[in-house]
Amino acid sequence: MVEFQKERCFLIGDIHGDTVGFLEYLDEMKSFKDVTIENSDVVFLGDIGIGFYHYSYSIMDWRRNNDVATMDVLEKWAEENNNKIWVLRGNHDDPLLFSKRFFSRFKYIDYLKDGETIKAKNGKTYLVVPGAISVDRKWRELGLSYWDNEIVKENTYKRKKKQNFDGVFAHTGPTPPICEKSTFIKKMKNEDPALEKDIAEERRVVDFIIDKFDVKSWYNGHYHINSDFIYREKCDVHAIDINTPFELYDDTIY
Repeated sequence: MVEFQKERCFLIGDIHGDTVGFLEYLDEMKSFKDVTIENSDVVFLGDIGIGFYHYSYSIMDWRRNNDVATMDVLEKWAEENNNKIWVLRGNHDDPLLFSKRFFSRFKYIDYLKDGETIKAKNGKTYLVVPGAISVDRKWRELGLSYWDNEIVKENTYKRKKKQNFDGVFAHTGPTPPICEKSTFIKKMKNEDPALEKDIAEERRVVDFIIDKFDVKSWYNGHYHINSDFIYREKCDVHAIDINTPFELYDDTIY
């Protein structure tokens, strides 16, 4: 079990390796929303971008993000602001890097394991559910920018003892209603005949987790939108957009 120690907690949507851009966005927020993130547990909900290759048109080849440099920017920010950073795996993160071997070099950053339990300062408990399908995998390269084992690992939650959780910290989650008729997803399904079945399987696993652990709230990134909705009349879902901070203990999205 991980126990959060800070009096505030922020959840952050995808940043895709652009740590500098994320911190610039936080600086902008200070001026027009008077929001600062300090003395806080900060949870990045996947797609932080470590181990991820992007296609560079300048060199016409795949180029890997500088993993240590990416995290060093956040390490310095966390030290200056008395923050503790927690990272869970998204589909734009190499699963092999989510290990003590990689994260032990950092003092203020750690990773959250599949199926881990978090006890927060608000007295609630949260379940960690990393992973997701890369819906645009037909445009990507296996082993470079998507992975066979990037999905939510159902067996982890089958083996976990049944208990009730107040919430889930995840990368993927129930599909926001606005995404149900996405033209982009339709295009991907046309190019990738197996995608519709795989997405349905991912949704089945999400439903299994919600039902088994009687989950009350679900927090995730992945969809690149801010969207709050009630799923199956039992679970409050909060999809959090790119770079966006969500203050957990007072349910404020910035």
